[in-house]
Amino acid sequence: MKNHPILAAMAFLVSAMFAPSLTAQELTIDPGVILTQGGSAKIHYADANKAGQTIVVVITNSTTPVQQFEIQITLDSSGAGDATWNVPSNWRAANFTAPGVKGVTLPVVPSTSGR
Repeated sequence: MKNHPILAAMAFLVSAMFAPSLTAQELTIDPGVILTQGGSAKIHYADANKAGQTIVVVITNSTTPVQQFEIQITLDSSGAGDATWNVPSNWRAANFTAPGVKGVTLPVVPSTSGR
């Protein structure tokens, strides 16, 4: 029996209906290239599978002694949420980690204000 195009299309549609949904999970920091000591950073997290939940973003520095901040973000019905974090004046880098996403590490530079 030869392959029938309609049966092949139906099989594809049925398999697509039962395939696990692929949702974008992300952690972004704004500004996303360099942070400034004493400045602020906007943290954005998204994971549709965690809609309505509260997640924790852990932020650590890269020097000794290690300092750590835990920022709670409550996600909306689409699984997205934001928080603002104030960058300590003695940090040189900030490492951001959150559930199910790749971590983000950004350099921290001294503020040029007041010079």
